Amino acid sequence: MSDLSAARRPHPVVILVHAAEHRLLAEKLAGALRRIGRNRSRRITAVLFHDAPPALVERADHVLAVLSPDLGADPDAVTALTTWREASRGPILLALASGSLGWDKQTGGFTADSAVPEEVRDGYSGEPGYADFTTLRGPKTYAMRDEDFRRGIGQIASTLYDLPARDQLDGEDIRAHERRRTWRLLFRILVPVLALSTVVAVPYALRSGQDAARDSRAAREAAKTAEDNRRTAAAGRLVDRALKADADPPELRLLFAAQAYLLGDAQAGPALFTLLSRNEEKVPPLGKLPDRIESDGVPAAIGSDGGVLTGSGTYYPAGDWQPRKTTMPEKEDVLAVSPGGRYAVLLSTQSLGSSVTVDGSRHRCAGAEGSVCTAAVLADLTRGTAERLPLEVSALRSGLADLPTTTQRQPAGTTFRPDVFTEDGAYLLSWGSLSGSLFVVPVADPARSVRVKLPGQPINVQPLKDGTVSVLTEHELLTVRPGDGSIAQRVPLDAREVTTAVLRPGSREVILARGGRLDVVGIGDGKPRGSVDTGLAGVQQLVLDPAERTVAATGGGGGALVDAERLAVTGRGPWGVLGTSARFADEATGPGIEAAFTADGSRVVLRPLIGESGWGSPVYIWPTDHRSWYREGCRLAARVLTDEEWRRHVDLDGKVQRACAPETLR
Repeated sequence: MSDLSAARRPHPVVILVHAAEHRLLAEKLAGALRRIGRNRSRRITAVLFHDAPPALVERADHVLAVLSPDLGADPDAVTALTTWREASRGPILLALASGSLGWDKQTGGFTADSAVPEEVRDGYSGEPGYADFTTLRGPKTYAMRDEDFRRGIGQIASTLYDLPARDQLDGEDIRAHERRRTWRLLFRILVPVLALSTVVAVPYALRSGQDAARDSRAAREAAKTAEDNRRTAAAGRLVDRALKADADPPELRLLFAAQAYLLGDAQAGPALFTLLSRNEEKVPPLGKLPDRIESDGVPAAIGSDGGVLTGSGTYYPAGDWQPRKTTMPEKEDVLAVSPGGRYAVLLSTQSLGSSVTVDGSRHRCAGAEGSVCTAAVLADLTRGTAERLPLEVSALRSGLADLPTTTQRQPAGTTFRPDVFTEDGAYLLSWGSLSGSLFVVPVADPARSVRVKLPGQPINVQPLKDGTVSVLTEHELLTVRPGDGSIAQRVPLDAREVTTAVLRPGSREVILARGGRLDVVGIGDGKPRGSVDTGLAGVQQLVLDPAERTVAATGGGGGALVDAERLAVTGRGPWGVLGTSARFADEATGPGIEAAFTADGSRVVLRPLIGESGWGSPVYIWPTDHRSWYREGCRLAARVLTDEEWRRHVDLDGKVQRACAPETLR
């Protein structure tokens, strides 16, 4: 190795310069030098040039070039070596990784085939020494247990500590040399000199210790930053490759997205979602209830607890989804179902005539000439009985309108507000669009319904856990007692241009949808807390999970899951497109979606309101946890990346787990 000048710092900093193909060897060399330094008074800080911050490079005491034929082709490496050479900061230490290194005594320089960049060949007055690692047999030998690796590290360390070749450090010899040196110092230094040196050395040692700690932190931070950058870059490449149409077989694209998910890429979850939803709607990570009514009429209803009642009278309790038959009256379409599935609102075949009078105004039935209005009934599904609801409640569901273009029984885009039951199932809440009122109907006696006159059309009607009902209008947030319909509280709130909203009672805030953006404001003070872009063209419905942590936003053309605390989108998907006619796929004011969370928040149940036949659409059960998407993707891929696929597409070291390995699925 090359001779070093005097005046060494007690904590030398070594910068390793290498070509891309020998990064792993350079990392192992740096790690071995740092470990040797920990056992000596002069600890070594060894960092790769590509990972070292500029401040650490400026403090460097040595540069070690890991030589290979490709080193001269790396412009960053050549710049680093040239800068060091021109600054005359000492000779560049040499470690040969591949190729050859020869010295021509006649010309006093390196031979033409030597793996030394041209820019630094003239930096040596005589033949330099070097550590030879060309005999190593692959990455498994980059360890101190390998004799050739240990010998090379000993040569480098000996040079750093300015020891003669006969005292090269090697394995246990390193520690033995340290002990011998310590005892020699103890016996040679006189007590007065020791006392004087203590006065001088303590401040210097403190400063040196601070320098070493700073350099060590910088090295660790640089190494972590470099590793994070490599992972981020690899994950980004994998997501792009996974979503590239027909670039690879389906199972390989799933593996790419799954690997990116393990690497922590934010787009990996949505990528998995997209890939799974392309599998013919049969194998995505969702449940798809088999019961489906293709005839005209709303085929099913979703309760606030996620339970589903279909038009054939089958009820699917949220959680186990085991179907059970009910005694629902025949030939009546489902409009709403209570939590637990005992009560349902049905659109009956009972005729109300071709027109009806509501609040003194006469309204005809919309649709073709001769259409008749039909009644809405409240059915007890355990007893098989049904009782007609008040006319004002039936009017919402009978297609009554002054506009001749309105279709019989068809909800009108964003003005459609599904009926909803309170959480205890004791009351039905229905918005009477013709009367501008909220009707609170006790299921035990529908004839005793209570009418709550509202100061405008409701944007959101939401039953709360304390038994009250929250109603948001354009300028006020109301709290209604369902027992007598009285308004317990009025809070001014600006909700202009809001299409829908959802209340977070525990946090005293409300989430407002304006276009595709969600704005969060405090209840009472109206102060904004933040906002998030859902990525949707327009949000039509917001549903909050029971823990108030996740919001499902749905609209024409898609849906999104939003973390309500961090205000970050955690997943997107084509919720409004699956089972929905293509003509509505991109419309911000399309047909809308009914949605509800299960009690544990692990699933969101969705149903597009208009299916491919115009009405009949299936019900989907989507997991809210990306982990389930990962497991499903792995199940379909049914393998892991091969060694060749890993080297070609991932190119990370062995510390990274391979996607879909058994230990990653637990």
